[in-house]
Amino acid sequence: MTTLLFSMRARQVGRMLACAAAATAVLAVTGCSLFKDTSSGYTASADAQQRAAAEASAETKASANIDSKATYLKLVEQMQKEGLWFASLAHIDALEQRWGVSPESTRLRADALRQTDQAALSEQAYKRLIGTPLESVGYRGLGLLAGMRGSFAEAVQLLRQAQRQAPTDALLLSDLATPACAPDRSRKPGFR
Repeated sequence: MTTLLFSMRARQVGRMLACAAAATAVLAVTGCSLFKDTSSGYTASADAQQRAAAEASAETKASANIDSKATYLKLVEQMQKEGLWFASLAHIDALEQRWGVSPESTRLRADALRQTDQAALSEQAYKRLIGTPLESVGYRGLGLLAGMRGSFAEAVQLLRQAQRQAPTDALLLSDLATPACAPDRSRKPGFR
């Protein structure tokens, strides 16, 4: 009889140990999150909000401390992609004050001036690109301005000059097709 009792007790102890081991494993996997007091505001959403606030703060600090010309140029390019042409002009002024005029900043300025209907100033900026590594961009811009004026023959000539320097530029090839294929010369094609 003692052996039988001992055997039953051993099984009960074994079951208790197995349950304790399972409970320990569950706690280890869940990280004791079962015991957090959610009434005190300690929830997953609060953690997410804190993380988001920290990331936003880091991004604000990063944008406030633009420490290289290349970073600032990328910022202005992004503004222009979003259609913020006038704002980009203000940032180009700041960029050129800090790091000086460069072909890259001149290109950005010329594009912004063209997009804000300041053709004469845009033309001057595009002409300053001639003789720089961005010469094809200068000819392309001058060609677009000529097309906007309705001078399609001049536009084709300038765009072909740009194509000679950048023969694989798909946007340039598209721009070249616009005046060359415009059947009604009385309308202005869709120059950008």
